Amino acid sequence: MSGGGKDRIALFPSRMAQTLMKTRLKGAQKGHSLLKKKADALNMRFSRHSEENR
Repeated sequence: MSGGGKDRIALFPSRMAQTLMKTRLKGAQKGHSLLKKKADALNMRFSRHSEENR
């Protein structure tokens, strides 16, 4: 991480905060994997179209 702590989320260290952060992490991981799948599909589609146009 970069210095300065601007990427940190301020929260109280409790079980509820831990549960909320785990939920946010799962959501972020799911979103990241969906975007990766979409990028892979678009790259395959682009390469298929570029091969057809040769």
